Amino acid sequence: MPYATDSLFEQNSNLNISFLILIVAIIILTAIASFTLIYHLTHNSSGSIYYTLGALLDVNSEGYASKIIAAISPNTYGFYMFVSMIAFDGVVKAVVVGLAIAWAIKVIGHISIRSKLSGISIRHMHGHIILCGYSDLGELIVKSLGAQRRKFVVIDKDAAKVDELLEVGMHAVQGDFTDIKTLERAGLEKAHAIIFCAEDDFSNLLGLISTKRISPNAKIISRARSNLSFAKMKRAGASLCVIPEISASHELAREILWRQ
Repeated sequence: MPYATDSLFEQNSNLNISFLILIVAIIILTAIASFTLIYHLTHNSSGSIYYTLGALLDVNSEGYASKIIAAISPNTYGFYMFVSMIAFDGVVKAVVVGLAIAWAIKVIGHISIRSKLSGISIRHMHGHIILCGYSDLGELIVKSLGAQRRKFVVIDKDAAKVDELLEVGMHAVQGDFTDIKTLERAGLEKAHAIIFCAEDDFSNLLGLISTKRISPNAKIISRARSNLSFAKMKRAGASLCVIPEISASHELAREILWRQ
């Protein structure tokens, strides 16, 4: 079963960029509107810039605002426009602050506390087993290791699978097990053994080679789908290589013969 493409990070990045673009657009449009109105009322470009920047940055520009109000006759169009602009400025600031808070909550919400805690636990592990690829076979191995109360860490690319494992209290690392850094995050140097059980023989072989680079004496168990892959993995340094389909067929044949 091939790994699912993990687009969660890309989706979060796009969402964050959208938030930032929206906030910047609101600020720019508000600044343009503020400058245009103040300049229309005062015909003073430097004063208009000063007031606009002061309003946006919350710098004290009340003195200049008082001058503008004094220069405008009450109950006139310009007076009401200026008062409306001040009110609008307050609303815009509230919206920008709200969007900023929403963006911050969104970012914090995607920080996996379970993942961080699991990573801390993995760094203190010794003699554990690393399982690479949470395939159907990997799920069976996890159940067997759990029944034996063995310490283990699962590596998988699929964020959803990793989250599910973390939610039930297991240790898991999201990443590519052919990458040396991912293997190190799983505590390879202190592990008792590593098992490659992905559906893809090529990925298993690459993971095996990466493992040998970090820990030449590591105990490596790998799944293979063909005799050719079996031979390659043995040459690459696998301590044990298994073709589950062949093993299952032999077991089935023995069961049939025994019943006869």
